Amino acid sequence: MTRTLAATALLVLLGACDSKPSDVREWRATDHDHTSEPSPTGATRAEGRQTPVRPKIPGVSDLTLTAWKSQCVSCHGPMGRGDGAMGASLGVSNLTSATTQNRSDEEISSIVKSGRGKMPGFDLPQDTRAELVRLIRLFGGAPPTAPPSSGAAPASARPEASAAPPAPSASN
Repeated sequence: MTRTLAATALLVLLGACDSKPSDVREWRATDHDHTSEPSPTGATRAEGRQTPVRPKIPGVSDLTLTAWKSQCVSCHGPMGRGDGAMGASLGVSNLTSATTQNRSDEEISSIVKSGRGKMPGFDLPQDTRAELVRLIRLFGGAPPTAPPSSGAAPASARPEASAAPPAPSASN
């Protein structure tokens, strides 16, 4: 009796494996673009599910964010504070600190490329390194403005940006 019941249950289960669920459809390439029905909260709707939309960071591409997440977060943490999983054991820098933020863009880029201490160098394209520097500046509190078109330092780092306006001259 028990064997007959077990055999029947097995046949039912095996028969169920061949049938397709009614709510599953074949994947389509358009499934990746769920922006046809934007919601007022900034998320997009995809068949009744809410999908968060990551805001764009001016001057930082998705490629650079991917490089940051894959190469930097494990030590420096998601916001660059040195609180990543490996950060404490390696004694990594807090990229939001005044010490790091006072370095020039070129120096930070060079550290990313060549490495420093226990940090290995990363042979990334110059544009990606420049965007990583921009991201590090944002972690330190730099305003999220469009990146400068030239290799010049950001306005906040240039001496003339913080200088007092010239005194009015006495022309009479």
